[in-house]
Amino acid sequence: MYANMKRLILAIFTISAVFCLQSCHNSVWDEMPAPISEFVSRYFPEQDVTEFGSTDDGYLVRLRNSAAITFNNNYYWLSINGYGGTLPQMLLFDEFPPALYEHLQAMEELNNVYAVSRDHRSYFVRLLDSDISYDIATGDITRKN
Repeated sequence: MYANMKRLILAIFTISAVFCLQSCHNSVWDEMPAPISEFVSRYFPEQDVTEFGSTDDGYLVRLRNSAAITFNNNYYWLSINGYGGTLPQMLLFDEFPPALYEHLQAMEELNNVYAVSRDHRSYFVRLLDSDISYDIATGDITRKN
């Protein structure tokens, strides 16, 4: 009977721990607006969100041992920093203008994109040993070593 009680207590403890972990994990996800959580889930699946907060002009999401992403108030990403890790190719394909993506592909640099940012005029791409800027209006691509 003592062994059964011990198993029951262990089972209750395990179930409680699982629910606590899920609720702690979900609380950060629950705070995020749907477009932001969908973006993070799509391009950084199975990554833990360690920080989410609003700023004066948007939102910040920080992933455990991974990227930090800033969004504007309309939920469009403004910058993504991999903090030493490269960014997913699917993100580059979906979010970059086709000419910029094709340029990186032709240079065989798709696996070397560590950070990106954009504004209403340009995209800026940080590679391992250089930076690339893309002018939205003209389509000009400039590489700086």
